[in-house]
Amino acid sequence: MLLAPSLFEGLGIVLVEAMSKGLPSIASRIEVLEEVAEDNVSGLFVEPNTEDELAAAMVRLFHDPGLRERLGANARRRAEEQFFSEVLMPEWEKIYSRLSPRSDRS
Repeated sequence: MLLAPSLFEGLGIVLVEAMSKGLPSIASRIEVLEEVAEDNVSGLFVEPNTEDELAAAMVRLFHDPGLRERLGANARRRAEEQFFSEVLMPEWEKIYSRLSPRSDRS
């Protein structure tokens, strides 16, 4: 299990890495992390600075192996579909192709 009770994240890479390993995660409900995982589908979210809510989510995962398994499997699938290089590289290539000036010179 990954706990990411962050107040600020630049990219949320640690969450993507945990998801790619199939780990269930509990993270702060901040925009960048909510772009990475989906609450109650591929992770659990808690409000920032709510220790009681974080503890309750940890206890919930501890006592519910089915939930841990479901969140972990969904997390891995989401990471594979949205964040693996085989998926991202073609998208980045499209972006760079649109942004780069075309040269007619050989």
